[in-house]
Amino acid sequence: MQFTTPDYYDAFRCIAGACRDSCCIGWEIDIDAKTQAFYEQVPGIFGRRLHDNIRDGSFLLDEKERCPFLNRAGLCDIYTELGEEHLCQICTDHPRFFNWFGAYKEGGIGLSCEAAAIHILTNPIRLVTREIPDDFGDDCDPALLSYLTQGRAKLLKILSQTKPLSSVTASMLRFADRLQFHMDNDIWELPEMEDVPAGSFDAAGMLSFLQTLEPMDPTWHGLLSELSVSLEKLPPPEPGDAEFLRNIGAYFLFRYVLQGVFDGEILSRVKLSAAAMQVIGLLWRYRRLTEGDTDLQTLADVAKAFSKEIEYSEENLNAVLDAAYELPAFSDASLSGFAC
Repeated sequence: MQFTTPDYYDAFRCIAGACRDSCCIGWEIDIDAKTQAFYEQVPGIFGRRLHDNIRDGSFLLDEKERCPFLNRAGLCDIYTELGEEHLCQICTDHPRFFNWFGAYKEGGIGLSCEAAAIHILTNPIRLVTREIPDDFGDDCDPALLSYLTQGRAKLLKILSQTKPLSSVTASMLRFADRLQFHMDNDIWELPEMEDVPAGSFDAAGMLSFLQTLEPMDPTWHGLLSELSVSLEKLPPPEPGDAEFLRNIGAYFLFRYVLQGVFDGEILSRVKLSAAAMQVIGLLWRYRRLTEGDTDLQTLADVAKAFSKEIEYSEENLNAVLDAAYELPAFSDASLSGFAC
């Protein structure tokens, strides 16, 4: 079967003990049945340790929400004791993600990882396809999948144009509006790309909405609140921000647009991409206001924080997709109102 990824997918490497925000802290870690069956057969002292630290198919986190096998050096004791091949599936995969569309599969690396975020910020999306052993997912309409794949390619092309970010986002949203209309009305021709004027971002409305969502990190709402009262003080974007934000927008388009093959919903996922660019861009400017100059790692950390709050909470992600049709802050005019 065919497997498509961004070309930076294979370049990702976990930085293990050098990671400053380990995915082994603060996350519930589920163990797949095959791996748990192996762990139950491990003998000796380490086998007893496994037995004592697993309940109901998950690792028992300690009082600091650390995985019990994350050692003081930031490394995994299961990895060092049993070998990489005996990590549970989620630990093997993360931060990689996979989407299955019948006999077609896509994969990428998630923005919630600080090392992956560097790759995403600094690399425009170039998709590469290879043949892999069959790994089938849920059936889908191959004709619709082809149509959406072509539509996503045009969205990515629009976003990559050498025009101001506000202009390309306005055109991207207009194309998504028309693409959704075509799908809803069984018009199986791609819309034309149009140049349309940008609007003005309703930052206060967007930040107010985000504060209604359940936080993953207890400091998140406080950060959004501080940003809300500082909007008029924010410094202008830095020259490189627009390109970094385009790459973030492309990441969201790649990860989510084709999922519309299962529910017919495209527009809200494109608006998610635009909202991510807007909010992350504001957070970067706020970090410069409060901390001065920001390096690439700081920008990646901010993008990672947004991703954790939205992408890694199914409830929050669905709330954003629903709000795309309900709130003025998610209008085309608002989402296209970039300062860069």
